[in-house]
Amino acid sequence: MSNVYVAMRAIGGRGGNPFGFYGGTNGTLLQKIGVWAEGWMVKAVRVWLTDGTMQTFGNPSGSYKEHSFQPGERMTRLSLWGNGKGSRLGWIEFATDKGITFSHGMTDWKRNQEYPIDIGSGICCGVFGRAGSDIDNMGFVFLQKIRSSRLTDVTYPTLGLQMAAIQPRVIDSEEFHNSTSREQTQTFSVEEKITRKSSWSITAGLEYSYTSKVEAGIPEVATVGAESTWKVSISGTYGKEETEESTKRYDFPVVCPPNSRVKATATIKEGKLSVPYKGVIEVVLEAGSSFRYPIEGIYEGVSCSEVYFDIEEIGAAGYELFWNGQRVGHEPTWTRQQAIENLEWNKTQRPDVLVEGWYNGEKMGYELFLDTVRVKFEPTWTRQQAIADLRWQKLQNQGKNYKGWFNGEDLNTLAAKAEATPVTV
Repeated sequence: MSNVYVAMRAIGGRGGNPFGFYGGTNGTLLQKIGVWAEGWMVKAVRVWLTDGTMQTFGNPSGSYKEHSFQPGERMTRLSLWGNGKGSRLGWIEFATDKGITFSHGMTDWKRNQEYPIDIGSGICCGVFGRAGSDIDNMGFVFLQKIRSSRLTDVTYPTLGLQMAAIQPRVIDSEEFHNSTSREQTQTFSVEEKITRKSSWSITAGLEYSYTSKVEAGIPEVATVGAESTWKVSISGTYGKEETEESTKRYDFPVVCPPNSRVKATATIKEGKLSVPYKGVIEVVLEAGSSFRYPIEGIYEGVSCSEVYFDIEEIGAAGYELFWNGQRVGHEPTWTRQQAIENLEWNKTQRPDVLVEGWYNGEKMGYELFLDTVRVKFEPTWTRQQAIADLRWQKLQNQGKNYKGWFNGEDLNTLAAKAEATPVTV
């Protein structure tokens, strides 16, 4: 893998034992460096890598200085000095693209010969050199310039366990009435904004700042009948974070049997994921060489199915009359006014039975609301009883927002004109 790194150069003497602590081809980079110096040498160096490992070379003592690299921070310049006697590393100085300059070394001796170091891409993977109780010599390890980096070969090992993450959401529903003796086909139209999101977490190593493309399949919600599951789409090329929004219109034919009411419901199934993924980072360098290394992270996504429709027959269309719970009349073609008049007449003519009426699935009668909460429902009352009760409620509870309806008719204006007569039923 020597063609992956810039030619390595160490400055200092020839004593001590060799050491090397660097990553690069496994995605690990230099995260932090601490330097101790005294008199005529760099006494010790402590190095942290992005995989969480740390090593110390030399025996720490003397003046100390450190620098922590931010994710994606590169060196823009590096120079090393010996101690002037050819026996030890004397000084380290580098600058980064974050505007930081680190400079530390001998406390007694002056710097002499400067050795500018080729830093290639500026991506530092670690250090190498020779050391005993002091740093005899040392150099830094850099990757060559990167042409491209991508995440590929992505799998989601636990995707099949995420069924609970898929939930239905009703977009809209509508009732359709057919008051004729022939079957009718009507149209249920809905429009919905669809949002899909995908992101693959990238750790603090090489891939954090230098991987811009993801070649992977994306987990999507798939619905077959009432069942939903996750499936992985055909592989495509994406950014590390993707958001796709689109607005779709759906026109669904609704078949209404004769003299009936049906309810059409448009539903979508949505899924939110946060699952582990496994993949491979593939890095191609400008010099033509390349390397790959495995990676694990968290995939987070939002997906949804296509809109699907359910049709439910919910009852007869038009007016239905009931005596003591038994339907005694059905007029599918009547208007609401005709239904109201007939219900009033039946209540007057048959005081011996419980008279109830329904119009297109809504129970007819008196409803009293306080603000938006229904506090009373009297299906057997006459219109006059309803008006009188509403008037009485308003007088007894001034300052409160009481409203009343009778068979769908707003009674509030009529109640204001009627006498305040309490009603006892």
